Amino acid sequence: ETVDLEFIEKAEINAIMKAMIAMGYTDVQNLTGEIDSQVFIDNVSLVLESASMHATVSNQILGATTTSLIIPDEDLLTNPIRIAFTDVTFISSAELNKFFTSIDLLAIPNLDFNNVSQFNLTNIQSLDKNIFFDSFIMLATVSDYFLDAAIGDETYGSGATNLLVPSTKKISILVETVSAQAIDKTEMIYMLDAFDVLGLADYNSNFDATVITGLTSPEIDQVLLSDSVHITVDSMLRGNASISGGIPALAEDNTTYSVTVTTKPAIRNFILATQQISGASFTNVTFNVTAIASLDANQRDIVLDSMIVRNILTPELENMATTFPFSLDPYVFVNT
Repeated sequence: ETVDLEFIEKAEINAIMKAMIAMGYTDVQNLTGEIDSQVFIDNVSLVLESASMHATVSNQILGATTTSLIIPDEDLLTNPIRIAFTDVTFISSAELNKFFTSIDLLAIPNLDFNNVSQFNLTNIQSLDKNIFFDSFIMLATVSDYFLDAAIGDETYGSGATNLLVPSTKKISILVETVSAQAIDKTEMIYMLDAFDVLGLADYNSNFDATVITGLTSPEIDQVLLSDSVHITVDSMLRGNASISGGIPALAEDNTTYSVTVTTKPAIRNFILATQQISGASFTNVTFNVTAIASLDANQRDIVLDSMIVRNILTPELENMATTFPFSLDPYVFVNT
């Protein structure tokens, strides 16, 4: 009688044994314990030589997707991340290498893929974010937290106090063939840096107008590198009823997004101008000739560097010109 036998190839048995020894396993029946991420990283090439260990590690990561991790089907270059067979799904070796490098940056000794707190902002902001987000799993996962917290995009309108993420910085991905979105890597890094400068420690943090008003010029430029922060701060600015109708066309950008927003330099100069008015924030400040006349020469220079302020003052000065014997050149006043 002929009996069909199935057995594991010799090379795979050797690879399993080497991987188990490297990973610290001593019982072939028990491969479900926590992964020591540092041990894995130190031996990643050896471990991934075993299809069985590769599948085991993939299974542990994929098993956490309902609670913490987002595992896209492909990366931006359409290289597969999920590699599905009839009875098992692998995560590509290339992505696993990047993923565990990111885990190494988090310095988690005993990795629990279901522990969402590992991906909080405090942990991530101090890392080398360029390396961390080389992992498309990490980019998609952190994107999911930010997109869940965002209250809209550039079409939101005025008066936002929570994060807006522009449509131009969202990328389409598939997760188990279902359409989803992630945030562009460069934008993600700029946004995390901005949150750090603003002292925001949670994905759902409110934007504080007082904190933003108190930033230095370099800090304002840094936070506005993030297009998400840019459109959020623009929405906050336009929520100031005394300002929203006074933003001149030359201080607006109508090409970067699907709607017109205030340019980054104009926002910076307006915030710096606001700092010269005691007790004001950029969302409630008002400007008039009398208030500016009471400032010293340096403060007036800073205030009048703002094209928005100059535009707001123009009607008042034009009215004054009808009473006093002087004339104004509108082109010089508004366009410089």
